[in-house]
Amino acid sequence: MAKENVEIGALGWTHPGWDSSYYPEDLPEDWRLDYYSHHFQFVLMQANEWLHCSEDEIEQWLEDVKDSFDFFLALGADDIGAPAIRQVVRIKGILAERLQGLVVMHCNETIETSVLQELSALTTVYIDTDSGDEEAAAGTSPCWREGRSMRGCALGFIGEDAARDMRNMRAIMEAFIEQGGAQQLYLVYVGKPPSTKAMQDAQIILQMLA
Repeated sequence: MAKENVEIGALGWTHPGWDSSYYPEDLPEDWRLDYYSHHFQFVLMQANEWLHCSEDEIEQWLEDVKDSFDFFLALGADDIGAPAIRQVVRIKGILAERLQGLVVMHCNETIETSVLQELSALTTVYIDTDSGDEEAAAGTSPCWREGRSMRGCALGFIGEDAARDMRNMRAIMEAFIEQGGAQQLYLVYVGKPPSTKAMQDAQIILQMLA
């Protein structure tokens, strides 16, 4: 089992529910990404965290995080358009290989092939569907979720209910790792907010896996 190839991260790093519960009360707001990056390996940035950022803000992300830290961008299908594509171009130009992908969340509609090709030329495009379709559009990669009979997915999601119990979470993580094979895998914790306790428990579980 390729546990060494698994990274743990969250959907978003600016959650009101993390105030005081995860981020220390006296931690300045502009230090939070730095703090987060010293506990976890990547972040799937919510649209409100990246769509309207300036180049100076994007450059600051790189200064704030460890050299090994990765970024993904989350976006709804309805938000895909010329402004979003221009921003992805801007972010890719600054983050370079630290930008690991764009995740189209809860995508239940067909995205124009030309748009997917334009985005795929910049970074890996992951499609997360509510229907659990196993096949993503040409040039894109499907996302894994618990209970779906999918193989070869590099990026998967784990929800609040599954994350409350370490035994259950271990089984889910094992299933994700098994289907993913030897490639680099990214397990994204979601919730309102995502549980940093569960994310830390996941890192313990990875150490326990044979």
